[in-house]
Amino acid sequence: MDRPAGGLIMAPAQPDSGRLTGDVLSWLVSQACAEGVAASKRNLGSGRAREVHEVVTASGARLVIRGEAHESNGLDQEAWFLARARQAGVPVPEVVWLGAAETPAGPKTVMVQTAVAGRPLSIMLPGMSAGQRRSAARTCGQVIARLHSVPVDGFYRRHADGSFEFADSAALQAADLANRLDNLRSLAGAGLLTQAEVRRAEGLLPETVAARGDGPAVLCHGELFPDHIFVAAGEDEAVTVTGLIDFGDACGGRPLDDLALLCWEWPAVDRAALAAGYGPAPFWTDQGRRLALSQLRILIGYAAHDLRAGQPADAQGYLAGLKAVLASPAL
Repeated sequence: MDRPAGGLIMAPAQPDSGRLTGDVLSWLVSQACAEGVAASKRNLGSGRAREVHEVVTASGARLVIRGEAHESNGLDQEAWFLARARQAGVPVPEVVWLGAAETPAGPKTVMVQTAVAGRPLSIMLPGMSAGQRRSAARTCGQVIARLHSVPVDGFYRRHADGSFEFADSAALQAADLANRLDNLRSLAGAGLLTQAEVRRAEGLLPETVAARGDGPAVLCHGELFPDHIFVAAGEDEAVTVTGLIDFGDACGGRPLDDLALLCWEWPAVDRAALAAGYGPAPFWTDQGRRLALSQLRILIGYAAHDLRAGQPADAQGYLAGLKAVLASPAL
């Protein structure tokens, strides 16, 4: 079902300081599907301090239990985006319970989802043939286009009252330009970019923001990495997308941002196959300029975020990418 069940029902308090202990996981599974837990493991690879557990029930059903995370959507909003995506035929997890578990640190909101089939694209890619990689790119394009077919009522974050951070494109673009210029000043002030790189980025940013387009807001994933795309290989080199996961950064946005991020995280992607699956769009017909411009704004933001968060190693990785984009022949 698409409507989360359960409401804010409280699980018994546990001695652990906020973690979802085995007893709480068992309670959550019993609420979600009236079953016991046969096996569980914590997924330590989830980002932004999100607590994620993979559970197998007594009947063999596979569930994923997700806790709230800093800087991500509230789980109620994540459930809203997932429901809209499912209605459009996008293969996403089904939310079977949404509520709160009581811990000594206070109530902790938790989502119980079904697990999607298949394996992460990031794991499958190294062993794929050239034909399978082309098929994967084309099928990804088809699924992403379906996601982007979902209209929403505004841009960026969706609030609990149903409103969005920005009501229209002009407000979004003005804020986006101001934020990216501020990010760039932070990077320049830390001595991480040369004067020439700063001037070039400053000159490109107005076009970068405008290149996102003036169309209506659509449902965007927000973190469209190969880790978040699950696939299955079939016969005759066919690859199927079996699921998109982790809608913690889903938002109202521009299709260009999702596609630019995917092309950055999957640099060897067959762009022609991706475009054939996705369908006509201006960012396929300009020799990669719009994609590179979008990657520029993304990398400026990521590098500045990690610098502020005291993660210089991560910031350096994004800075290297930023410098490469600035030197790209597409720009």
